[in-house]
Amino acid sequence: MKVLDCDIVGNTSIRGNGGGLYGTLGTISNCTFASNLVFTNTAQSEYGGAGLVVGPGQLLLDSRVYNNTIIYGNGGGVTISGGTIDRCVITNNSALGGIAGGIFHSSNTLGTNLNCLVAYNRANRGGGVACSGYGNCFSSTIVSNTALTSGGGYYKYAGNSAKLSQMENCIFYFNEGPDLTYNYHNYGTPSTRAQ
Repeated sequence: MKVLDCDIVGNTSIRGNGGGLYGTLGTISNCTFASNLVFTNTAQSEYGGAGLVVGPGQLLLDSRVYNNTIIYGNGGGVTISGGTIDRCVITNNSALGGIAGGIFHSSNTLGTNLNCLVAYNRANRGGGVACSGYGNCFSSTIVSNTALTSGGGYYKYAGNSAKLSQMENCIFYFNEGPDLTYNYHNYGTPSTRAQ
């Protein structure tokens, strides 16, 4: 699948799995995903991804994901399930009652985000980025995100704490939360290696 130079705006999904787009394999480049909405009644059991789901073997490149919302689920902006996002701007997304306002790394397969700006996103946990399993975060700026309970910038939770995530050359700044985990919360041992 190849999606180039598209605006995917104002879509609604009733049961999760990509409000704007759900894809596997191929490339999505220079696209905008905005104001998409996902309703789900099974929090944390769906892939989520109100903006889109980047599936196995897929590359999201040079794109913008903003103002997307998932209600009672995970991944306000993007859910990565085995794919890669590179040089993207993920802003002003929300996961109301769920995890990962900006980027959600789902539990089953390794996903990577690199060279991304993740800013002004909001969620119950993991305002910017959250990881439930394998998930790499490289050379990204995670700034001014908000979590209502923990992990304003980054949240790794215990559902799959034995799976190793990697974080290298990232900037965490001005993220907010109600406790000392406003930039980073690692729940489970050992689960994240930061450099």
